[in-house]
Order: sequence, then C-alpha cells, then structure tokens
Amino acid sequence: MVAYALFSLFTRTPRLIQYAFLPPMGEIDYDGALDEIRDGMGETDAPIALHGYLTGQSVSTADNTNLSDGVTLYMVSQGWFQTCALDMVKGEILTPYMLSQREPYILLSDKLAFRLFGDMDDLIGQKVSVNGSEYTLAGTVRHTKGYGDRDEYAAWLPLGCDESLIPELMVLSAVCGTDNGFETLLTTSATAYLGNGSLIGLYKERMRACMPLYLIALVVAVWALYRGFRLITALTVRFYNECRDRLKIVYPRQAAWYMLIRFLAVAGMIAAFAGLFWLVMWFFTRPVLVFVEWVPEELVSWGSIRTRFWELLEAAAQPVRYVTPEYAAVSFYAFLIRWGTILGLIGLVKALIKQQFENKRT
Repeated sequence: MVAYALFSLFTRTPRLIQYAFLPPMGEIDYDGALDEIRDGMGETDAPIALHGYLTGQSVSTADNTNLSDGVTLYMVSQGWFQTCALDMVKGEILTPYMLSQREPYILLSDKLAFRLFGDMDDLIGQKVSVNGSEYTLAGTVRHTKGYGDRDEYAAWLPLGCDESLIPELMVLSAVCGTDNGFETLLTTSATAYLGNGSLIGLYKERMRACMPLYLIALVVAVWALYRGFRLITALTVRFYNECRDRLKIVYPRQAAWYMLIRFLAVAGMIAAFAGLFWLVMWFFTRPVLVFVEWVPEELVSWGSIRTRFWELLEAAAQPVRYVTPEYAAVSFYAFLIRWGTILGLIGLVKALIKQQFENKRT
C-alpha cells in the first residue's frame, strides 16, 4: 500500500504551485489579470496559467444523437498546456490563438469521444454541443479518472468562450521549484488581482505526505551511523594494535607498506563515513528548506518560537480552504502512506514480541 502510494505520488502529481479561488461576482478580464500577475512576478520563466473547472456537465453530438453526462469541463487560458501537459491521442492541443480569441474549439477525453462518436478514425472537425453551444473537436486526449476527479470524462475548452459556463473553482497554476520567494510573490499578486484564495504547493504537500517515512528513515539512518562509527573505531584500534605488534618483530622500514595500507584503509573508511554523514544531513534537512515557515526567526528565542507556533496554528485553522483535484489526490496518497506506515509498524512490533516469546520458550 505504501509502495503504491509513493509511486502514484511521484508519478501522477504535477510539480505545481496553485492558487485556488472562487470566481468573483460580475465580469472579470482574466487575460488582463494574468498579464498583471506575470508583470508583478518580475523576471521569471516559470509558466503561469489560469483555469477553471465545472463538474457534472453534459456533452452531446451536435444533432443530440448521443449524450454523455458526468463530464468535467476544464476552461483553460494561454499557457495552461505548458503547466499541465496532456497526452494527445489525435489532433492537436488548443493553440494560443484559439485560447486568446476564445474560439469555439474543444478537446475531449478519448473515452468520451468514443462514447459520443464510436468511430475513432475520423473525429477531428466533428461538432459537439455543450450547454447549448456548438464546438469543433480539435483533438482527443488520453485521460483516466484520478482520485481527485469527480467525473469519469473530461473536456477542455477556452476560458471565457461561453459566459454561461461559470466555473465552480478557479485555479492559478505555476511551475516552480522550492523557491519560497516565488511563492510569496505569486500569493501577493494573485490576491491583489484575483481576490482571496488558498495557496497550495503540491511539491510541499508531496513532501508532507512522506514525513512519516522521513521520521522512520531518520531513526534507521542514526542507528546505521552509530553502528558505522563503532565499526570504524573498532577497526582503527585493531589496525593500530596490529601495526604496533608488527613493529616489535620487524624494522620500521620493512613495516612501512604494511602500515601504509592500513592507514589508507582507515582514512578511506573515515572519508566514506564523513560523506555518508553529509548525505544523511542533506537529506533530512530538506524539509526545513522546503517548509521555511516552520523555522523561527531566532532559533534561541522562546518568544520567536512561540510566535511561529501560533502563526502555523492560525494558518492550519483557516475556516475556508479551497481544494483542487490535484490536492485531493495528494491527500489520498498521504492517507495511504500514513495508515500503511502505522499498520507496518504495528506488524513489526507484533513480530518482535512474538519472536521474544519464542526465544524464551526455547
């Protein structure tokens, strides 16, 4: 269970920062807001895009011969296909011109296209109807329902092409690493031009999901380092005694190679141990570099520690938090990892207790 969750977490979770918010009342120029946000971010090559989604929709052929319910509509802006790549089956993605001009083109998931048309050979250019509006099929996408998706099928169309389609939730997405300065700028700009919302760093949530395994790995690593230190110490003492005994029966010049080989062996073990220690420290300090909000401004100040604690508590107790499908999927995998780890530890403790009883009987 844990292995499946880890595999899914690192292969199906995009490395995105998301800012989720409700669509504001009235009309809003999303293209203009997106340009203002990009300008506010300064010089950055990170793709930034907007999209909204609407679940439980119906899509039919133009003549209403075939109709399919349970479709999630993704209304996307320019740059969205750079932040969330799709696996195209036939046709092409919606071009920047189609998106900017809000032309009535649409992408369908392969299963939805098959359900509507049956024949998958000659689909491009076919007409489909969404909410009474007609769209031209530009391509089909390989799509499988994930744990964060509510509907079996999906379709993609330009943001703002139909004003009657009001998204349930809007999401500003950006591809970024662990640069917390970028995250702060994105939050500030998005709040100014799009309104209040929830910031979701999927890379942070992915690491948060792995924290139980981090703690177990830390215990194992400390134990391994301790055992390694004791082994190196024992071998050093042993080589020293062997060299001393060797010098009692031969001249120092005759024992030079014998002593040099053992000295190099000890030096190599110490260097390997130092390298392993640095690697362990680098691995286990990564959460601190990612979750910089955990670290007080002054480590030795009780007031600073208390202030940071209450800030984290206040952030965790937000009365409203918008959840994207990607975040819901990460939460599900985190649930599997957490309970899989707990069950694994319970099984290990039971096995150790059973072994202890068997040893006492024998």
